[in-house]
Amino acid sequence: MTPHSRFVRSGSLALVALTVVALGAVTGCSAEEKVRDKAETAGEGALEKAIADGEHGDDVEDVDVDAETGTITIKGKDGTLLIGEDLAMPEEFPSTLPLPEGGHSVNAVAAEQGVFEVTMLVTDTDLAAHEERIRAGLERADYEIEATETATVDGVAQRVVNGIGHGFEVAVRFSVALGKSAVHYSVKPQT
Repeated sequence: MTPHSRFVRSGSLALVALTVVALGAVTGCSAEEKVRDKAETAGEGALEKAIADGEHGDDVEDVDVDAETGTITIKGKDGTLLIGEDLAMPEEFPSTLPLPEGGHSVNAVAAEQGVFEVTMLVTDTDLAAHEERIRAGLERADYEIEATETATVDGVAQRVVNGIGHGFEVAVRFSVALGKSAVHYSVKPQT
């Protein structure tokens, strides 16, 4: 999901934003608002079509593109996915989970009924160091940690640290997708 999320955001929104800027420079201020509205509608339509034609298109109920903030909200049968830059962490995200150090930007969030999917782009590209610090932080917070796994999802190689604690099952993934180093948290209530 992470690589596709960034691709959709950077591809469609960049085109919408570029169109709005280019047409806004040519037209007046009131016309710019009309162009922005049309570009946002066109971007949303293109994004909705791309998602509907995709593998999980039947699960998508609504797509909202906010060209002004650069945020996409995808509502589906199983919850809502928010994609953008510098998004807020979900309020109920477990405070016992250590976050990446050295700067990060949350760019994808799905939070529904105690289940969280949060992707962060990290400033420090040394994913091995992030993995080591987060693993140590999980252990200090009394999570039971399993051996690190390796996996490939949608062609992206990942290292995955799994843990259980504080009523949650946690998988923290470390990967590079589209040239960006990312840390992804999958958190669900312990079964």
